Amino acid sequence: TDKLDKSISQPYFGLQNGDITVKPFEEQKGHGLLMPIYMKSRLLQLLWKNYLKLTSSPNGFIDITKSDYYVYSKDYDQTWNEAWEIEEKLLIDFKKAVSSDFLIFSFPAREVVYPQWREEALNSQPEYKKINWVNEKPQELLNNLCNKNDLTCVHSYKDFLQNNQTLYYKYNGHWNENGHEFVADLLFKAISTKSYLK
Repeated sequence: TDKLDKSISQPYFGLQNGDITVKPFEEQKGHGLLMPIYMKSRLLQLLWKNYLKLTSSPNGFIDITKSDYYVYSKDYDQTWNEAWEIEEKLLIDFKKAVSSDFLIFSFPAREVVYPQWREEALNSQPEYKKINWVNEKPQELLNNLCNKNDLTCVHSYKDFLQNNQTLYYKYNGHWNENGHEFVADLLFKAISTKSYLK
């Protein structure tokens, strides 16, 4: 869908009659001869995204993946409901394909862990202020999905909230050194205490 698919280089999934479909990448009009180069050049993609950032906001920093924030909305529109249905079907199909148990480990985004970054995100674009933000919404939906389909899901939301260190870089939202160490410890504890992993 237009709201969720902001990548010009990746296919995305859909559901048709209960089966997963893949919408292949279609070349965007207006990019001309640069598109094949753009598709293969990570550097050009980063330069273009930074150009958009610098030319789209007075302070030079906006989130161009803004649709991600709607995952925290209390009430979903049809697009987001369909996205979760697709996620459920993908996980069910994956479970059947591997014929074994697997562990789903969910991690919160920095906007969930740090209220000041959530406020910054909500204030960065006027339409964000319409979001009735619920921190636990994705976690609850994933947990329900796992329970319904007998999937093992481990949530790290509370662990992140209880950690007093800064675990994310401010400029891109990825884990910093502290974050990687913290997540490694969480993963080790989760995996080493699961009886089905022998």
